[in-house]
Amino acid sequence: ALPIYSRPVTIRLQQLALARSSVDRRAELRNDERSLRDLAASAEARLVAVRGTDLLTADDQLQLLPLSADLELAFLGQSADQSRSYFCNLSPIDLEGDWRGLRQIATTLDDEQAGLAVNAVALAQWHQTHNHCPRCGSPTRVVQAGWVRRCDADGSDHFQIGRAHV
Repeated sequence: ALPIYSRPVTIRLQQLALARSSVDRRAELRNDERSLRDLAASAEARLVAVRGTDLLTADDQLQLLPLSADLELAFLGQSADQSRSYFCNLSPIDLEGDWRGLRQIATTLDDEQAGLAVNAVALAQWHQTHNHCPRCGSPTRVVQAGWVRRCDADGSDHFQIGRAHV
């Protein structure tokens, strides 16, 4: 018999607390500035507040806030029934509250909030660490609803690729 550490282990994705999401990312809207403006202006638009790798929480859930006009935002997507739109901040945010990391809240979130939390942290971290062009070193700017950074100096686009932040 094989020792226990060399036997294959099967883990169902439902058991991985941060590998869940019911959010529709709505990638087709990322270049549609009018639709994004309308979604952000909606009373149902919500902010997933990110500070570093921490998220604003209340009672072990994400504290979803109304949008603030003075923040640079990224579009995270919509609820499965498209009744609510979600954004995260790309600019620094100074709010008092219970800020927690993904590991601290992973098992208390439902599928929608788990997906929002992972994507908000990944996207915000990417913007904080990739704000210059890897080709020429010039500053880049946010385009496509926060999922791309563009270098105006050489015309290149740099895409966010999903990575785990656990």
